[in-house]
Amino acid sequence: MMTFFLVLIALASIAVNVILVFYIREFFAKVNEYTEEVDSFFGNIKDFQDHLRSVYSLPLYTGEENLFSLLKHTNQIAEEIDEIAFLFEKVEPEEFESLDHEQDA
Repeated sequence: MMTFFLVLIALASIAVNVILVFYIREFFAKVNEYTEEVDSFFGNIKDFQDHLRSVYSLPLYTGEENLFSLLKHTNQIAEEIDEIAFLFEKVEPEEFESLDHEQDA
C-alpha cells in the first residue's frame, strides 16, 4: 500500500516536471521574441535619430528652429531609451562578475 502511494507521488512529480519544462520553454521563447522586437524598436529609433541629424545638417535646414526642437526632443527620447535598453541587453555572466567586483570596490 505504501509503495502504491510512493509510485503515485513519483508519477505526479514527473508529470508536474514535464509540464513545467514545456512552460519554461515557451516562456523563454516569448522572452526571446520580445527581446528581438525591442532590439528592432531601438534600431528604428536610432535610424530615425541619425536621419533627423542628417536632415538638420543640410544647408537648407541649418538653424531651423522647428527641426532643432525636433532633434532635441529626439535626442531626449533616445537617451531615455538607452537607459531602458540596459534592461534588455544580453549580459554575459562574466560581465555580472565584473559588475559585482566594481560595486565591492
